[in-house]
Amino acid sequence: MNNIRRIILHEDTESTEFVIGCFAAGWGLFLLLPFNTFASAPTAFRAMEQTAAEWAWGAVLLSVGLLKLIGLYTGRLTLRRLGGVLVTGLWGFITVMVVRSNPLSTGIVVYGLLTIFSGWTVWRMGLEWKAVHRFPFIRLGRSPMKVARNHEGRGH
Repeated sequence: MNNIRRIILHEDTESTEFVIGCFAAGWGLFLLLPFNTFASAPTAFRAMEQTAAEWAWGAVLLSVGLLKLIGLYTGRLTLRRLGGVLVTGLWGFITVMVVRSNPLSTGIVVYGLLTIFSGWTVWRMGLEWKAVHRFPFIRLGRSPMKVARNHEGRGH
Protein backbone atom coordinates (compact mmCIF):
# COMPACT_ATOMS: atom_id res chain seq x y z
CA MET A 1 0.00 0.00 0.00
CA ASN A 2 2.91 2.33 0.74
CA ASN A 3 4.27 1.81 -2.78
CA ILE A 4 0.94 2.86 -4.30
CA ARG A 5 0.84 5.90 -2.02
CA ARG A 6 4.42 6.79 -3.00
CA ILE A 7 3.59 6.47 -6.71
CA ILE A 8 0.42 8.55 -6.43
CA LEU A 9 1.86 11.27 -4.19
CA HIS A 10 5.59 11.45 -4.88
CA GLU A 11 6.74 9.99 -8.19
CA ASP A 12 7.32 12.14 -11.26
CA THR A 13 4.48 12.43 -13.77
CA GLU A 14 6.53 13.14 -16.88
CA SER A 15 6.45 9.60 -18.30
CA THR A 16 2.67 9.41 -17.89
CA GLU A 17 2.29 12.87 -19.43
CA PHE A 18 4.49 11.79 -22.35
CA VAL A 19 2.38 8.69 -23.08
CA ILE A 20 -0.87 10.66 -22.82
CA GLY A 21 0.48 13.42 -25.10
CA CYS A 22 1.74 10.88 -27.65
CA PHE A 23 -1.57 9.04 -27.56
CA ALA A 24 -3.53 12.26 -28.24
CA ALA A 25 -1.16 13.47 -30.98
CA GLY A 26 -0.97 10.03 -32.59
CA TRP A 27 -4.72 9.49 -32.66
CA GLY A 28 -5.21 13.04 -33.92
CA LEU A 29 -2.71 12.51 -36.72
CA PHE A 30 -4.40 9.24 -37.67
CA LEU A 31 -7.81 10.96 -37.85
CA LEU A 32 -6.31 13.55 -40.22
CA LEU A 33 -5.27 10.84 -42.69
CA PRO A 34 -7.59 10.39 -45.69
CA PHE A 35 -9.45 7.43 -44.20
CA ASN A 36 -12.99 7.35 -42.95
CA THR A 37 -12.15 6.03 -39.50
CA PHE A 38 -15.48 6.85 -37.87
CA ALA A 39 -17.34 4.89 -40.57
CA SER A 40 -15.21 1.81 -39.84
CA ALA A 41 -16.79 1.51 -36.38
CA PRO A 42 -20.08 3.41 -36.60
CA THR A 43 -21.43 2.38 -33.21
CA ALA A 44 -18.23 3.33 -31.37
CA PHE A 45 -17.87 6.79 -32.90
CA ARG A 46 -21.49 7.76 -33.64
CA ALA A 47 -21.73 10.51 -31.00
CA MET A 48 -18.30 11.89 -31.88
CA GLU A 49 -19.24 12.03 -35.57
CA GLN A 50 -22.48 13.83 -34.71
CA THR A 51 -20.54 16.37 -32.60
CA ALA A 52 -17.81 17.29 -35.09
CA ALA A 53 -16.20 16.13 -38.33
CA GLU A 54 -13.44 13.55 -38.17
CA TRP A 55 -10.84 16.08 -39.37
CA ALA A 56 -11.89 18.49 -36.58
CA TRP A 57 -11.41 15.81 -33.93
CA GLY A 58 -8.04 15.03 -35.50
CA ALA A 59 -6.94 18.67 -35.45
CA VAL A 60 -7.99 19.15 -31.81
CA LEU A 61 -6.36 15.91 -30.61
CA LEU A 62 -3.14 16.63 -32.53
CA SER A 63 -2.98 20.22 -31.24
CA VAL A 64 -3.60 19.33 -27.62
CA GLY A 65 -1.18 16.39 -27.77
CA LEU A 66 1.54 18.56 -29.29
CA LEU A 67 0.93 21.28 -26.68
CA LYS A 68 1.40 18.66 -23.98
CA LEU A 69 4.59 17.32 -25.58
CA ILE A 70 6.03 20.81 -26.16
CA GLY A 71 5.39 21.64 -22.51
CA LEU A 72 7.29 18.52 -21.48
CA TYR A 73 10.15 19.16 -23.92
CA THR A 74 10.64 22.77 -22.83
CA GLY A 75 10.02 22.06 -19.15
CA ARG A 76 7.54 24.92 -18.91
CA LEU A 77 5.13 24.05 -16.11
CA THR A 78 2.51 26.48 -17.45
CA LEU A 79 2.36 24.67 -20.82
CA ARG A 80 2.36 21.29 -19.11
CA ARG A 81 -0.55 22.33 -16.89
CA LEU A 82 -2.53 23.91 -19.73
CA GLY A 83 -1.96 20.86 -21.94
CA GLY A 84 -2.87 18.62 -19.01
CA VAL A 85 -6.14 20.39 -18.29
CA LEU A 86 -7.08 20.41 -21.99
CA VAL A 87 -6.20 16.77 -22.60
CA THR A 88 -7.99 15.66 -19.40
CA GLY A 89 -11.14 17.47 -20.50
CA LEU A 90 -10.80 16.04 -24.00
CA TRP A 91 -10.41 12.45 -22.79
CA GLY A 92 -13.35 12.93 -20.42
CA PHE A 93 -15.50 14.28 -23.24
CA ILE A 94 -14.48 11.41 -25.53
CA THR A 95 -15.35 8.96 -22.74
CA VAL A 96 -18.85 10.47 -22.55
CA MET A 97 -19.15 10.31 -26.36
CA VAL A 98 -18.21 6.61 -26.35
CA VAL A 99 -20.71 5.90 -23.55
CA ARG A 100 -23.43 7.63 -25.59
CA SER A 101 -22.52 5.69 -28.73
CA ASN A 102 -21.99 2.24 -27.30
CA PRO A 103 -22.31 1.67 -23.53
CA LEU A 104 -20.72 -1.79 -23.86
CA SER A 105 -17.61 -0.59 -25.68
CA THR A 106 -14.15 -1.26 -24.30
CA GLY A 107 -13.43 2.36 -25.24
CA ILE A 108 -15.14 3.35 -22.00
CA VAL A 109 -12.35 1.68 -20.04
CA VAL A 110 -9.54 2.96 -22.31
CA TYR A 111 -10.67 6.59 -22.48
CA GLY A 112 -11.88 6.53 -18.89
CA LEU A 113 -8.43 5.47 -17.71
CA LEU A 114 -6.79 8.09 -19.94
CA THR A 115 -9.03 10.67 -18.24
CA ILE A 116 -8.14 9.41 -14.76
CA PHE A 117 -4.38 9.27 -15.37
CA SER A 118 -4.36 12.62 -17.12
CA GLY A 119 -6.34 14.14 -14.25
CA TRP A 120 -3.83 12.64 -11.83
CA THR A 121 -0.96 14.38 -13.62
CA VAL A 122 -2.80 17.72 -13.47
CA TRP A 123 -3.43 17.24 -9.75
CA ARG A 124 0.24 16.38 -9.19
CA MET A 125 1.33 19.43 -11.18
CA GLY A 126 -0.76 21.47 -8.77
CA LEU A 127 1.28 20.00 -5.92
CA GLU A 128 4.47 20.84 -7.84
CA TRP A 129 3.25 24.42 -8.32
CA LYS A 130 2.69 24.71 -4.57
CA ALA A 131 6.18 23.32 -3.92
CA VAL A 132 7.78 25.77 -6.34
CA HIS A 133 6.01 28.72 -4.75
CA ARG A 134 6.67 27.49 -1.23
CA PHE A 135 10.39 27.20 -2.01
CA PRO A 136 11.14 30.01 -4.50
CA PHE A 137 14.74 28.86 -5.01
CA ILE A 138 13.49 25.75 -6.82
CA ARG A 139 13.74 25.87 -10.59
CA LEU A 140 12.27 23.27 -12.90
CA GLY A 141 14.68 20.78 -14.29
CA ARG A 142 14.66 18.46 -11.33
CA SER A 143 11.36 17.35 -9.88
CA PRO A 144 10.10 20.12 -7.56
CA MET A 145 8.43 17.48 -5.41
CA LYS A 146 11.73 15.65 -4.86
CA VAL A 147 13.60 18.89 -4.17
CA ALA A 148 10.89 19.94 -1.71
CA ARG A 149 11.06 16.56 0.08
CA ASN A 150 14.85 16.75 0.26
CA HIS A 151 14.66 20.30 1.61
CA GLU A 152 12.14 19.32 4.29
CA GLY A 153 14.20 16.24 5.20
CA ARG A 154 17.23 18.40 6.12
CA GLY A 155 15.29 20.26 8.80
CA HIS A 156 15.35 23.68 7.07
